[in-house]
Amino acid sequence: MTGNARSGYALVVVLFSLVVLTLIFGTASTRTLTHIQRNQTNRLLAERLTTKAAMAELLLALGPQTLLESKAQVWQLSLLQGVTLQPATGLVDLNTAHPALLSLLLEGYGLPDTTIRKALEAHQAWRRHGRKLLRVSDFHRVTGLTADMLPEIENYATIYSGRTGIAATQAPTRLLQHLLGSDDQREALVGQIDPALVASGSVVNLHMIGETGMQAVLHLGGGASASRVLGMK
Repeated sequence: MTGNARSGYALVVVLFSLVVLTLIFGTASTRTLTHIQRNQTNRLLAERLTTKAAMAELLLALGPQTLLESKAQVWQLSLLQGVTLQPATGLVDLNTAHPALLSLLLEGYGLPDTTIRKALEAHQAWRRHGRKLLRVSDFHRVTGLTADMLPEIENYATIYSGRTGIAATQAPTRLLQHLLGSDDQREALVGQIDPALVASGSVVNLHMIGETGMQAVLHLGGGASASRVLGMK
């Protein structure tokens, strides 16, 4: 082998070695980065779950009787600073609500009458078979109404009330304004809801919303042993 040939061969070996090393280090770096990201994700998830669990345990320990006897409004308990408690009966149940209440909910979004009628017909046909929504977001799939057409519906609706109407005294002010198309104060709005669409209130099922946006739905069955978390987000 001539000198030039040996030099050329050596260069090829060096270049090949560099390529192999680059691939090895690249793969190792990717795996390391993935491992770090996975650990960070797991840590953040653990922190979120720990916070949720602590919030849930506090509510479960209180029980419904304590909440009912409180002089403060259920969703403004000073004991739970930074946590919003919303009774499910103060929201529109998408599984059991009277068609007239659902119509008001959709009318509040300013949707065309034809769109509302078709959505309600689709919803009623779907419910006629005894099916139930498993989450509020399923309403989009059933009715064909997209999320951008129904902003904030997660704050107005539930699947845990079981009522055909809403408990006006427990309803969020924004929901009352939405249903009535009015900017009146809460006290005036409560009395304006059609009596046929008013239901009895309860604090058995509570939507719990933290300041960071974490949400949970709790069933308070008379004590921690009879209570449970219905859902988390």
